[in-house]
Amino acid sequence: MEEWLAALSAVSQRQDQPDLLSGRHHWYATSHARPTYCNVCREALGGVTSHGLSCELCKCKVHKKCASKALNNCKWTTLASVGKDIIEDIDGNITMPHQWMEGNLPVSAKCLVCDKTCGSVLRLQDWRCLWCRTTVHTQCRPTLPPACPLGPARVSVVPPTALHSIQDESWEAVRPQASSPLLVFVNSKSGMKHIYIIFTFTFIHYMNCVLQTVHRLHI
Repeated sequence: MEEWLAALSAVSQRQDQPDLLSGRHHWYATSHARPTYCNVCREALGGVTSHGLSCELCKCKVHKKCASKALNNCKWTTLASVGKDIIEDIDGNITMPHQWMEGNLPVSAKCLVCDKTCGSVLRLQDWRCLWCRTTVHTQCRPTLPPACPLGPARVSVVPPTALHSIQDESWEAVRPQASSPLLVFVNSKSGMKHIYIIFTFTFIHYMNCVLQTVHRLHI
């Protein structure tokens, strides 16, 4: 336990780590093979290949001119970042809610509620959860249970509701029931760089990326 906590602390002290606690998006320029729409102005991204900016963490899409107007609503990292969306029962137990992103759904997306195709290539339409990957129609979403099941990686994920800040650079992780949290370390100096990028992006989409920045984690 002490060894991987020490390793985690060492990684977190790197100066090139992005700020994952602010809610800000982390943009990179990209093109898309199908019509894609801006999550700010809702208009189509320009060009034949829908060129624009995409967030590394939550896949929010924007025009370059719209990036500065995007809300700081990137993928949650800690309990505090969930904010008013926290689900708490009468006994004070906290449950992880869905975190929704509108539109630009996969071609094969189906609504979890009615099992019909959802999303559109004609407009920004319907929703997907950043954690469990559930997709749902706008009209069906109110009937969906608010608690997020965290999807196929549930056992390995440390949900934001399990990370509590103690001090500015110290964190307490409350281990979820029936879970076995997974920490991923990718060596960017070993092997080909594009393999490192693929691994990093894949794990970021499925797991809680705050663990890249934690200085001290109390289990």
